[in-house]
Parts: sequence; structure tokens; C-alpha cells
Amino acid sequence: MSRVYLIPNHHEFENPKQRIELTEEMLSWPIVWKYNPNGQVAELTYKNALKALLKLGQFDVILCLEVNQEEKIFNPPHRCWGSILLDDQSVIGFSHDTRYDNKPFVTLTEWPEIEYEAVLCWTTQKWKRFFIKRIKSNTLDLQRSAEANVKKTNMELAQQQKETDAIMLALEKI
Repeated sequence: MSRVYLIPNHHEFENPKQRIELTEEMLSWPIVWKYNPNGQVAELTYKNALKALLKLGQFDVILCLEVNQEEKIFNPPHRCWGSILLDDQSVIGFSHDTRYDNKPFVTLTEWPEIEYEAVLCWTTQKWKRFFIKRIKSNTLDLQRSAEANVKKTNMELAQQQKETDAIMLALEKI
């Protein structure tokens, strides 16, 4: 099972002291929307995405989602950024929407970069397939880029291949 770390906002992304590890029990907590009053309709979708992130095997995740442990609620911040990591190295990040001049993601439901209504019906399995597909495509893009860059040394290419192999192996174990 992956470890999913929740942070209060995108400014705390690199601050490990601000991280709270998501547990199965926490998935029953409600999501209270401060910044997006229409977001309440996306609560099930958010929970399905969180469940999927917990099922990414060896990968860890950092996600902007404020946690109020006293009230046992989640408060999505005004920007929902995230990163999927393997061995403390980011494999893929979610911060800006390429469809709209790289505007910051406001909710997790924007990460697939498709129409909002289409994402609302996504199951946990659909979210998991999305994350796996994005990890694979991003990793292969990085590998192709490394191979295309003739200035890279053989050592750098070997390191990139090692990282690609580790990511693909971790994906096979999911």
C-alpha cells in the first residue's frame, strides 16, 4: 500500500513537518469546501481518487488536502497540487493545467485534464488506471528525451534507464 501524505497547501510541499499520512479510517471523514462551493458534488470522486492513490504499491504521494484532525474533516485548499514519488524522487507532478495556459489546478478533479462532468463518475479503479497510465507515459517520455539528447553521457543514460526500470517494476507489483 502506498503512503499518501496530505499537506495543507502548495506552499508546504517540501516541508515534511506539515505532512499527515492518510489512513483508511480518514476516508470516512467529510470534505468541507471553503473555496469551491460547488465542490460538494465531487466528494465521492475525491474519495475514489484518494483510495486509488493508496493502492499505488511502492509509490508515495504528496497531496494538497488540509486535514482538521479535531473535527475529522478535510478542507481542500484553493490549489490542489500533488506529486507521485518513488524512493523520494518525483515520478510525476500535478500542479498546472496544460489546457488553460498552465493555470494552477484548483481541485483534484482537474488532474485528468478532461471535462469536469466526465470525472465525476470515476471509480477508484478508473482513478488507479489513470495514475498508472500517467506514471508510465511520463516515465517513457523522460526516457525518450534522455535517449534523444546525444549530449548525455552513457552514465546519465544508464541512471535514467535504472530509474525507468525501477518505476516499471513498481508498476508491475500494483
